[in-house]
Amino acid sequence: MTTDSSSLFISSSSSSLSSSSPATHFPSQPIPFGLDEKSLDQIAVDLPRCHAYDPLLASDLGQLRLKRVILSALLQEPKRHEYTQVYAWLK
Repeated sequence: MTTDSSSLFISSSSSSLSSSSPATHFPSQPIPFGLDEKSLDQIAVDLPRCHAYDPLLASDLGQLRLKRVILSALLQEPKRHEYTQVYAWLK
């Protein structure tokens, strides 16, 4: 199984997901579910910086998993949620 860091999904030879699936075009093409390209581009910029000290989140697999969680949350109600970078140390 291989992980493509520019893809939303993990691909493998037995996977039923095709590379032509709209959700795999990240971030070069917007996902057609109400997310704008600006948010997708910002997520792509922020992911490598997010918890880079953590071995899992610093890995391609960890970043892929985090990206999927963020996008899943945003896609639950795209008109209600929007992506912003948040600093955990701000109180």
